[in-house]
Amino acid sequence: MIYKILPLFFLFIYIHTFAQEGTLKGKVTSKESKEPIPFATVIIERGGKQIAAASCDFDGIYTIKPIAPGTYDVKATHIENHPLTIQSVIIPPDKITFLDIQMTSQVTQLQVV
Repeated sequence: MIYKILPLFFLFIYIHTFAQEGTLKGKVTSKESKEPIPFATVIIERGGKQIAAASCDFDGIYTIKPIAPGTYDVKATHIENHPLTIQSVIIPPDKITFLDIQMTSQVTQLQVV
């Protein structure tokens, strides 16, 4: 009898454990033109240590999951834009957190040779 109940108990614990995780979704756009920034990298950090990362698709949309509930810093990087860090983003359990990011252009002026 206990051998029939024990696997069900562990299955319940397994499902309940993974149901506690959250998701971070959003869109990365240019602050000046409001256009999406394709292939930007979005990183979540805690205490300066990288926890997870994702690359944006062609439309600037990213999704990072699963994420343990807590407070994180979210960093967005792209070669043509200044890096941007958003601090204290709260990821609740069993919910999707939406965070749209607007990055500023990094204009480099070349010297005439």
